[in-house]
Formats: sequence, C-alpha cells, structure tokens
Amino acid sequence: MRIRDPKDGTVLSQLPTVTSPLDDIDKAAAALSAKVVPSVRTQLAKLATKPIVTPPIERPEVAPTETPTGPSVAVAVSMIGRAGPAVQLLRAGIDAEVAAWTHKHGREMKPVDPFLLEKNGQAPANVAKADADLGIALHVLSFSITPGKVPMGKARVRVRLVDRDKVRFDRVVVTDTIIGDRTITPEAFAARAAREVLAIVQPNLRRAVTSWK
Repeated sequence: MRIRDPKDGTVLSQLPTVTSPLDDIDKAAAALSAKVVPSVRTQLAKLATKPIVTPPIERPEVAPTETPTGPSVAVAVSMIGRAGPAVQLLRAGIDAEVAAWTHKHGREMKPVDPFLLEKNGQAPANVAKADADLGIALHVLSFSITPGKVPMGKARVRVRLVDRDKVRFDRVVVTDTIIGDRTITPEAFAARAAREVLAIVQPNLRRAVTSWK
C-alpha cells in the first residue's frame, strides 16, 4: 500500500501488503489499520509543515509601441457638399484609417481644416504653420456601392500633396472595383475602400516627396 501526496501524487510512504486467508479478514484489516493510521498521521504532520511553493506567474511580453520619428504631416479629410450616405461612410473610413497609415510610415498626423490646403498660394505656408513638412488633402467625390450577397464598390477621391514650397500633386484617384465579403458591414467595407485609396496615394507620394518612406 502506498500513501501519496494529494497535491502532486508523490509517494510519501509504502506499507507492506498484508495477506491472510478469507476467514482471517477481520484480523488482517485490524492489523493493516494499525500500520496505516500512524503512518498517515506522520505524513499529514509533515505536509502541514511543508512550505507551499507558488509557481511564478508568466506574463506575456508586450511589444513596445513605436513612436513616429519623422516630421509631422498635416492631413485634411473632406467630402462634397450634400453628400449621400455612401460618401459619408467613405469619409469616415478615411478618417479612421489615415492616422494608422501615416504612423506606419513614421509620421505623426496633425488634423487640419480642409480649407487650409485648398488654395495653391496659401497651402504651403499653412503646412509650415502647422509645424509639418507635408500636407495631404483627401476630398471624397464619390463612392458607389453595388449591393448584393458580395457587395462591390468604386471610389473617387481628389488628392492634394503639398510641402512648404508648393503643391506637388493634385489629381483625382479612382480605385478599381472593391470586392466585399458576404458578412461585411458597411463601415468595414468603407474602411476597405479607404485603404485602397491610400494604397493608390502611396507611390504618388513617394515620387512627389522624397522624404516619405
């Protein structure tokens, strides 16, 4: 017979097995009890004084958040007047995506009023006043959505890239057809369209502004 630690199953003591004929079973049980009880008491006393070892708590490592190291970029997001629900959705989608996009490229985004980047003669000076080296204006012109089990859409956005000297880029960019998913929400679909717009802006931005990563 073995006596084990109830916590980890370690064998604390082992007693010899008592074998007796069936007619002597009562005597055998009494003999076994006389051996087991003292041994159990001894081991319980040891367990009572045994220190409890608490395993160390493993905490997951949290990656430090990278801080943008490049110059700031002034960003203005706007839309056409009397915009419909789809255009409003895309504007909200760009608003939600552009900060992470600029952060990814090592820049801190500074939101500015759209009118500050509208006029060619004033936009460069307004970029400097915002303590930025670059201004990006994103003006949503249209966002057409074809509903269905899998929605599709296409976006048109006027993009202006301005540095402290002049307007470097001023064009309307048009996405290819954007394909959604069966369960995608309108907000998520607009966010996907916003990322497509920014993906088109990226190479033009690199050509226009050499400091952009």
